[in-house]
Amino acid sequence: GISVISQDSVDLLDPSAPGAFDANEIKLFYLIDGKVEEVYDGRRDWPRNFRISPNDPFYGIDLTPNQNGNTTYIQWNELDTDTLVCEIQKGNNSARLTSVRFNGELKYQYSFGNEENRFFTVVKQP
Repeated sequence: GISVISQDSVDLLDPSAPGAFDANEIKLFYLIDGKVEEVYDGRRDWPRNFRISPNDPFYGIDLTPNQNGNTTYIQWNELDTDTLVCEIQKGNNSARLTSVRFNGELKYQYSFGNEENRFFTVVKQP
């Protein structure tokens, strides 16, 4: 998951925080075969492949990254989009997240015993 805070440590995913992102405006897009495709499936519990939930100490966005490529775009609003690049090692009936880059910066690298430490915080201006 990803926490998003301002330079003043305001939780930008907390719906009660001033200047927070509106969850209804957040969209994911996947880069598939050179085309950017918006993610939406109304039959799913998370139709846009993400959810925002309280975490300690900040709210976090949990999302399903692009499984058919490695690039996911997170559009926070009409003016602000970030790039998430996930490397996924696929095996027989399994997949392992091996690295995550947020706007080019390495945020997670798989190592044995570190599988659950994939949560990170980014600082943005709302």
